Amino acid sequence: KHAVEEDPLLFVGVYTAPTSEARDRRTEIRQTYWLDTLLRRNGGPSGPIEARFVVGQADEGSEAQEALEAEVAAHPEDFLRLPVRESYTNLTTKTLAFLRWFSLNSRA
Repeated sequence: KHAVEEDPLLFVGVYTAPTSEARDRRTEIRQTYWLDTLLRRNGGPSGPIEARFVVGQADEGSEAQEALEAEVAAHPEDFLRLPVRESYTNLTTKTLAFLRWFSLNSRA
């Protein structure tokens, strides 16, 4: 059995966007996949897998940004925030930022 104190064996980054449609998908993921006992969740009993939603920044002051900030406040451990403007054309930049974060911060 994998002990709580051990580092995770795997990190899963779930790409998402700061939109209402993506928020609905994140809710579905929380209510299904993230209930699996293999996942490490919010300081509770944990498995060997750590997962977070990977999201960049929406336009400053936009409705999407405000909604995302409220969701992050409600579920802070669910998110990996990247300093990248969120857009389809920035997916490569988002991926590079994610890999940079992973290489510097992940314990998996």
